[in-house]
This record gives sequence, C-alpha cells and structure tokens, in this order.
Amino acid sequence: MPSLLALGPEIVERLAAHLPATVQVLEGRSAEDFARSTQIAPAVYVIYDGGAIAQSRPDARAARITQRWLCVCVARNLRELASGAAALNDAGALADGVLEALMGWQPEGTSQPLTLTDLPTPRYDTGYQMVPLAFTTELVRKTTAA
Repeated sequence: MPSLLALGPEIVERLAAHLPATVQVLEGRSAEDFARSTQIAPAVYVIYDGGAIAQSRPDARAARITQRWLCVCVARNLRELASGAAALNDAGALADGVLEALMGWQPEGTSQPLTLTDLPTPRYDTGYQMVPLAFTTELVRKTTAA
C-alpha cells in the first residue's frame, strides 16, 4: 500500500512531464511558506493541504479519506511592476498548463480522479505572482492489524 502522502511525488512527476522544461516543479511544505526572497520562478509548488474523513466503517478498520493538494503557480515578471499585470498573465498561462495536466487525472492508488475545487486567493509581491490551484481526491485505507 502506498504511503498516505505518496500522491505528492506523483503530481510532481506528472506536472514535470506536461509543463515546459523551463518550469521547475517542486514539493512545498505549506502554503504560508512563500517568501519572495526564496522564490524560484517559473515554478509550480505541490503542497499537501490536509484532508477529511469522507466515510469510516463502523468497526473503524477502513476509511475513505479526501485529500486536498495545492499547486501554487509562481511567475516573475518585472514589466508593469506596479500593476502586476504581466506577472499575472504569466502565472495564468502556467495555471492553464497545470489544469490541463491534472483535471480528471486519476493517479494510481486513488479511488477518484483529481477534481478542481475552491481556489485559494492569489498573491502578488513586487513582480512575483502566486496563483494557487486546489485539487481533491479520495483514498481508501484499510488496516490489516489484528
């Protein structure tokens, strides 16, 4: 049985195969982890954003777990610095590539394909545009312990 968080590296691998070679695809730790001084751009950061129990068996030996994954698209563009329009345009193009690669894709070990869900608020900071996309999927876990 794959690890509870095995989906992160699978998402990274899929994005790396579908996005231009100039885009770095990295695993991130948390959505709050984005300090401008440490940003790599263009990049997509794949972040585990928690989950919920969708259903649990009465004997508590099996559960369906809904996981939420963020893909934070980061672009840097210093043109139109005050408005951020150029950086937003670049991040939007990157986000389109992520959507194309992930929407409806069902990774091995999941019981549902990735589904686009409510989107967190984008952030702009002096030439850096961050556009987070959120996806959910479900895993089924069973215990074999006596």
